[in-house]
Amino acid sequence: TAYEIRNCDWSSDVCSSDLGGNIPFMKKFKYLGSIVSSDLKDDLEVDARIKAAGAAFASASKEFFTSKQIPLEHKKTAYEGLILSILLFGSESWSLNANARRRLSSFHNRCVRQMCRLTPWHQWKLHISQDTMEGRQNVKSLDYYLARRRLGWAGHLARMDHGKRIPRKLLSGWICACRPRGRPQNGFAHALMTDVSNAGLNASNWFLLAAKKGTWDEFIGREDIHMVPSTDLPCLPQVQPNQDLRRSSRIAARSAPTLTRRPLPR
Repeated sequence: TAYEIRNCDWSSDVCSSDLGGNIPFMKKFKYLGSIVSSDLKDDLEVDARIKAAGAAFASASKEFFTSKQIPLEHKKTAYEGLILSILLFGSESWSLNANARRRLSSFHNRCVRQMCRLTPWHQWKLHISQDTMEGRQNVKSLDYYLARRRLGWAGHLARMDHGKRIPRKLLSGWICACRPRGRPQNGFAHALMTDVSNAGLNASNWFLLAAKKGTWDEFIGREDIHMVPSTDLPCLPQVQPNQDLRRSSRIAARSAPTLTRRPLPR
């Protein structure tokens, strides 16, 4: 039974109901290792991931990541297998804004600089770019790791049965109601369509390539998946997507930054 909550102060942790009792209200909680906040943003989760990855990197920094005796190939393997796994845990469903993406990139750049045994002063004085340090360590930019994880999860969702699997329904779900003025909060569809666009694919036919698991895995395994040139794209027919995929593709198809209001159905 659903009870109506009255006289509720959402800034507090307890709400009074019409039954005379109290209903606890959590501002944040952890579910399957990820933090879910009441504002549906990923800022708290990003901060927690950076803190956990930073602690893991610092514990092995002196003996491993900044040691002269450890080869660069071993540092790269440990960094991608341990530090980035902690940092990007659950990133497949993140909806990152510019501030959160900048904090993640700053942490990644700082780790790469320390593995190169450089300081910010050396980087500034010798004019060493981030691409140069990443090339020395043979690691990629953070956008590459984020795009590969999100596109891999999107391909898995696209191959699910739309009539039986709830995650597949949520991929193209739509609420038929008017929204308030202003640009809506970034969601998973915004982030997914951004990665699809950076990969050079079209919002109307990317799911055709994702339907073939082997082809999709080979495509997202490219080293330039976050900036694929248009000359290397696979030949896909320009088709009108199905009704369930059309709604998720409208976000990338519109040129305006805001979504058009949709009236309530009569």
